[in-house]
Amino acid sequence: MNSSSPHVCRPEDIPLEAVPIVCEGIAVLDLALDAREGFMLSRLDGRTSVKHLFSLTGLGQDETLKLLAELHAKGVVTWHHARSREKPAAAARPVKKPASAERPLSGKEFAALVEELFLSREHLNWYELLGVDSNAASKAVKKAYLQQSKLFHPDRHFRHADPEFRRKLQEIFKRINLAYRELFDPVRRGEYDAQLRQEDAAKPRLDLEWDETVEVRRKDRPRPAEPPPAEPPPGPKLKLDFGKGSLERRLEEKLKEAQSSAGAQNLLAQARRFYQGALVEIEKRNLKAAEINLKLALHYDPQNPTYLAETERLKQLESTMQAEIAFKQGQEAEEFQDYSKAIRLYGEALKINPENPQGLYRLAKVVLEHQHNYERTRVLVLRAIDLKKGDADFHFLLGQAYQGLSQKQPAIIQMEKALELNPKHKQAAKELKALRKK
Repeated sequence: MNSSSPHVCRPEDIPLEAVPIVCEGIAVLDLALDAREGFMLSRLDGRTSVKHLFSLTGLGQDETLKLLAELHAKGVVTWHHARSREKPAAAARPVKKPASAERPLSGKEFAALVEELFLSREHLNWYELLGVDSNAASKAVKKAYLQQSKLFHPDRHFRHADPEFRRKLQEIFKRINLAYRELFDPVRRGEYDAQLRQEDAAKPRLDLEWDETVEVRRKDRPRPAEPPPAEPPPGPKLKLDFGKGSLERRLEEKLKEAQSSAGAQNLLAQARRFYQGALVEIEKRNLKAAEINLKLALHYDPQNPTYLAETERLKQLESTMQAEIAFKQGQEAEEFQDYSKAIRLYGEALKINPENPQGLYRLAKVVLEHQHNYERTRVLVLRAIDLKKGDADFHFLLGQAYQGLSQKQPAIIQMEKALELNPKHKQAAKELKALRKK
């Protein structure tokens, strides 16, 4: 549907299945939009639904809905084929539907819900899985957990004949319990929130403050007469010239205008301003925004050694963050007993940061226990020991690898080394005793 006189729209009223489109006759480049609203418009193609914009924009659900509501209030955006919010699809808010349902779900409805949750399990964070906000109190987390665990408890559905259904239900129930353990413990919840912020920082963002004086000069400047518009081609009328290329053109226009109206000192001041903005964004872990600010700083002052050095440091920080995210995801996969995925993620983390002894150890441990590849384990642990001396667990794992390779004497030496470093290492003492009896 299209609307030329938009009413006030709250974020929570926006249909998640609807497709946002730009209202006809809107001259986007003439609107007084900030950078984040412009970024949101650049992602509207007339086909992508609201719920898919959450991941496409990298802004998350709350911020995406807020921006869409603001654009709707300004008469810029409307909805196409919007579905009612009274009956959302299970995939739109999969975890809140059962908790707030006014009637019990039928067998088919529950089976469909289990299927939707199982398919989307990798894309839901713990807050979304329990159906609570990220700032929810511990009491609300516990209440949501009790509701969800009661609904999805496998014992309630033991009569279900389909083993595949039971397997999926057990996986969902296991994740609900893990979500509760992570969010109810204040320390673990703090660590998890930090991980979410890191993942969010690695997504594309646009957060720039433009020079308002330059923007005012652009608005006051007389506009040349425009030729009459040509007849539009057949097909969809939506055409939004606000994509990545258009944003880059606007950047260039702003830079050219600033350069033509300011001297050398003003250019250096602009460079310092963007550099300071980059430092602020790095502190907030908004690395994409920091990268844009640094590029602008170097445009004004291309030979500044401080800006060049900070650009290199930013590249290293981005790599480090990617490695941390992959390593954390590997730990989660290992906890869920998805060992093939854990091995892949640990490997990705080590490709980015091969000098991480703890990453080498975790990968070696999974390879030994679940692939029984003793030679690969030996190589990985030796590299870890080279990077970090004096860790008893490293030597114990190396001793296990030698045992698997039927090399008794090297295995004894490593178990003795583990006990030398940690005399209370019970596993090493047990294995050493068994080796000496052979």
